Amino acid sequence: MTPAPFTRVAGLRDPGLGALLHALSGALDPPSVAGGLDWIAPLANRLRTVSTRDPALQLDALGERVVASFAVLGPRAVPAGIDDLVPDRVLATAAGHELAVALVAAAAAHRAGWAVDVVRSPGLVALAHRDLDLPLVSVPREEGRLLDARDLDHGGDVAWLCPHEGAAALLDLVALRAHEIGRLDLRARARELLLALPLPPREHLRRRVDAARAQSAWN
Repeated sequence: MTPAPFTRVAGLRDPGLGALLHALSGALDPPSVAGGLDWIAPLANRLRTVSTRDPALQLDALGERVVASFAVLGPRAVPAGIDDLVPDRVLATAAGHELAVALVAAAAAHRAGWAVDVVRSPGLVALAHRDLDLPLVSVPREEGRLLDARDLDHGGDVAWLCPHEGAAALLDLVALRAHEIGRLDLRARARELLLALPLPPREHLRRRVDAARAQSAWN
């Protein structure tokens, strides 16, 4: 089943992380898309037998049953493309960039009804539970282990990512990768998709889109 157009899903106030990531995959790499609206269900099913409502135990289970099943690709293992940044590809191959892995895992948690989202800083990408008072996080680069965020070098302020912000962060990485591999058309596409997200400010982003289009056309 073809996912809904990204621009339509992105324009919703609360699109749902799973639906937004699936639509983003279709916009970036249509051949990667499979599974329809339930694309994340097989991953979420790993959490169905977890009966606890304790947020720390839920986060620990997510790390053990979902996050740990993915290989986080470091800089030296990154392919000459964007497969590690396309959510559907990441799910299919069980490997990807740490941000993509975290977002896919968060989508599985949402499908299970858990209040888990991605948190990010300059030096950290992790998953945290919104109902948990303790600063515990599940870290993809540490195989999903539950760690105290205060013990980690996160290089700056840690912020929650809503679905729109998560998609924007992923698109920023796609644009950067596209520039590195000389795919100016793909960089322009990523910038165009960023404009569909209802995130301020927008004028500077529109100028970046125009510049990316020009470079794609003239270089």
